[in-house]
Amino acid sequence: MAAERFPDDFELSLIDVGAAGGIHPRWGKMENPKTSVLMIEPEARAFDELGDSAEGRIKVSAVALSAGKGTRFLHVARKGMCSSFHKRNFEFVNRFPLKERFDIIGEEETPTESLDDTVSGSGFDIIDFIKLDVEGHENAVISQGQETFGKAIGIEAELVFAPLFVGGAKFCDQHNSFTALGYELYDLQRYYWRRENGRDLPSRGQIIFCNGLYLKTPETVIAEDATDARRVRAALRIYASFGLLDLVKEMHDLSLDRGLLNERESQMVSNHLNARRYAKGHDAPSGIVHRVLMKVSRLFAGLARKIEPTRDERSFYGSDEELGQ
Repeated sequence: MAAERFPDDFELSLIDVGAAGGIHPRWGKMENPKTSVLMIEPEARAFDELGDSAEGRIKVSAVALSAGKGTRFLHVARKGMCSSFHKRNFEFVNRFPLKERFDIIGEEETPTESLDDTVSGSGFDIIDFIKLDVEGHENAVISQGQETFGKAIGIEAELVFAPLFVGGAKFCDQHNSFTALGYELYDLQRYYWRRENGRDLPSRGQIIFCNGLYLKTPETVIAEDATDARRVRAALRIYASFGLLDLVKEMHDLSLDRGLLNERESQMVSNHLNARRYAKGHDAPSGIVHRVLMKVSRLFAGLARKIEPTRDERSFYGSDEELGQ
């Protein structure tokens, strides 16, 4: 095990619910034998682009998740990733550009089952991280996925603030569900839309939804099972993948005290922390200069956002940078 391979040399088991587009690059290359993924995607066009691979470590399920076994009508949108069990609130979305992507081009009677049943039948006994994006149907999925969500260490979920759906989940519903399961909110990647008649103006627009990062703290991970060394390594990989170095350090120290990391693993984590520390200028000989330059950089970045607060002035939406980092 080479030190520079942390965090990718620590095992990780991911569940991607609403997997159109594939998993995020933060989790590394899918050829990595240490990474296992269950991708759940009911929309046929998106599902066909996925496919099982990597000697069974990456599994794809075409099931649609809901509160249990049954059938529901999927409202198939012109843009496949926008399909949902819930009707769009067109009175709201028609205020914004590119509303045609939400046009309903058909309805499909779709078999459903719960997240817990899907995971149980998949052979994924170990669950470390869950990404959840089910276009407004989160409440139903969470209600019958308690066992699965309870096992994980982290969740990335799409959280909706605006009335995008008729009867869809809202931020407060999801937030309360996740915190009740022992998670804490760590970061938000917010998305804003500008109205059609002002899409080319330097306005932030209205916050519509965000990607939220919920994590169990190092203390919670240890409290849930103080003997599971594999779970500790998975937590370290998750924290490091989001750049949350303070959590990496805390998890490392708690685990080392309990004998849950061997000397080589501990050295890998320490090397990673030191490399990131010097990369950011902390404790390095040129650290003071680096921090001054960073402050100047943030000042100019703030001025730029006042002039044009979105990332792409040709588009009608803007967003924060990636979660973590």
